[in-house]
Amino acid sequence: MASFLRLLVLSLLFSLALPAAANEKFGQVELDAQKELLQLKIDSSRELTQKDVDSLKNRIDALDKRLDDQNNRVGDIGQAVDRFAVITGIAGLVVTLLLALVGLIGYLSVTRQAKEEAKTASRQWFDSNHEDLLAQIDELKKKAVQGHQAIEHSVNEVVQKRDAAITQMQEGLKTSGEDGTPINRDEEAALRQSAEEIKTRPEASYSFDDWNTRAFNAYHAKQYEDAALYWKHASSIPNTGTVKAAQALFNRAITLNQLQRHSEACTTYQQLIDTYSSDNTPAIREQVAKAMLNMGATCGQMQKPAEEIAAYQQLIDTYSSDNTPAIRKQVTMAMRNMGIVLGQMQKPVEEVAIYQQLITNYSSDNTPAIREQVAKALFDMGNSLGAIQKPDEACAAYQQLITAYSSDTTPAIREQVANAFNGKGFVQLLKAKKVWQNREQALSLLREAQNDLLASLELRTDCGMTYGNLAYVQWLFGEALAAENSFRSALAAPQNSGEALYKGTVADIEQHTIAEDEGFRAMVERLWAEHQAAKSNGD
Repeated sequence: MASFLRLLVLSLLFSLALPAAANEKFGQVELDAQKELLQLKIDSSRELTQKDVDSLKNRIDALDKRLDDQNNRVGDIGQAVDRFAVITGIAGLVVTLLLALVGLIGYLSVTRQAKEEAKTASRQWFDSNHEDLLAQIDELKKKAVQGHQAIEHSVNEVVQKRDAAITQMQEGLKTSGEDGTPINRDEEAALRQSAEEIKTRPEASYSFDDWNTRAFNAYHAKQYEDAALYWKHASSIPNTGTVKAAQALFNRAITLNQLQRHSEACTTYQQLIDTYSSDNTPAIREQVAKAMLNMGATCGQMQKPAEEIAAYQQLIDTYSSDNTPAIRKQVTMAMRNMGIVLGQMQKPVEEVAIYQQLITNYSSDNTPAIREQVAKALFDMGNSLGAIQKPDEACAAYQQLITAYSSDTTPAIREQVANAFNGKGFVQLLKAKKVWQNREQALSLLREAQNDLLASLELRTDCGMTYGNLAYVQWLFGEALAAENSFRSALAAPQNSGEALYKGTVADIEQHTIAEDEGFRAMVERLWAEHQAAKSNGD
């Protein structure tokens, strides 16, 4: 309001000043008069203006009062609005709660009704279908049981076939160091399936059986490097048991031998011996004895006869008093092998002595495996005695074998009896040549030789050496055609034939040479040349 008044005064002053400026020509008198008049006007205007100002103040005060009244009313209205909003909120909440309660009551009512209707419908359905339902449940139970049984049967079948394969292969490794009788396809598949399943697991969790299964699977697949490694791991599993650990070491050594890693094989055998030789468990003693026997044979492969004999001697000294059949077999095999090595070392006296020890200690044992070793020792002793020019003692050894085992139908024993007849016949042939000047005695010896050789061929028809000896006897009897036929059969025979037979026959001709040998030698050379030519032509 003050600003407005100041503006008004300035306007008036400005309007009054304009005429004065315009009329500069007025005189001083007029100027004074004008001042005085102007002063009067100003005073008058001031009074009027003051009145206006007072009036405006009054109006402004009235207006401020009205504004205050309006503010008070607005505040009252705001409070009323706030109260209304609270009331409205409470009312809305109450309405919401009421609606929710009504909805809940309705839901519970509908749910209760639905449950009752469902129970009624279910009861009616069960009443009309419970027999069918029970039948279906029983059928499902049967199918579940059958499915479980089928799975269990399948798993058990795989395990059984796998175990059968491992047992069969293990027996082959124990007896011959090879797979033995081939496992069938089902057993092979079960072994492979088990090995593949084991591969899916961490090796750190493997048990002895896991490593052993993988080893046999690898060995069967001729993956000998892997097999040897797996058996090494198997033997190192804690708390495996001495029997299993020793068996794993034994298998590893055999596998290393297959890989021509003979030195490592010997080291593994020695590890087995050093670790378990003091264990008196029968199965462990058998493993140690086999390890000693195999280590001797491996030393032989390495051309170490002294170490070979030492291994055999250790076996004999350690287990010769053991009456367990499996151990006795290992001892007899060690004795016979030692005799063969001594023969190769040109020690015939010691050779014959060890054979005689074997025969004396075990000839009364009726165990088939022992009987076979005794029969072989008798045959080997006969050969050794013949080689050192003791034909009568040689014939006695052969005859002892024939007398003791001629009624035995075991194939291995029958083969030794056939060999003894052949050996005896050959000794009689050489004795006849030696006394050829005494024709009657010589012919008598030839007849004995012929009878023995024919007896040998009755037991064994595949031995070329027997046919060769018979051809020689027939030639000395003057039966040239029969001799030629027999020698042809000798060259073509499956066993002990070919070049080995030819060279052996030539060496025999040179012993106690007689005039008839020249014609026989010529026939042998001719037939040998024909045989080689036919072989070259593929006939």
